[in-house]
Amino acid sequence: MNRISSIRAQLGVTQTAMADALHVTQGNISHYERGQGVPPEVAKRLIAFALTLGHEVSFDDIYGPPLASGNRGASAVPDGARIGRQAMTTSTLETAQDNFGIELVGSVPRSGNDRRSG
Repeated sequence: MNRISSIRAQLGVTQTAMADALHVTQGNISHYERGQGVPPEVAKRLIAFALTLGHEVSFDDIYGPPLASGNRGASAVPDGARIGRQAMTTSTLETAQDNFGIELVGSVPRSGNDRRSG
């Protein structure tokens, strides 16, 4: 059972009920339960939905715990999961900037695989 199906079971809701609450299709929920990455905005809605049912769900519950800094190279996490985690971090920073007027100084470091100059 993957993380999303475990969360859904814990909440005691059907795929259709979860889809309605998250403003996605039942097919999307099925894809997430089969391993497709959950977009950060959907993860935020899932956290809020769980709270309405009296459950606490975190980004770690949805995406897994963050990697320890010394384990990044030898991780068993697929590349796609790392990209999704990076996107969530960027989105979280942008949300903080928008919601709290925080000015970000500098830039988010690029991965070693990024071949763009700059």
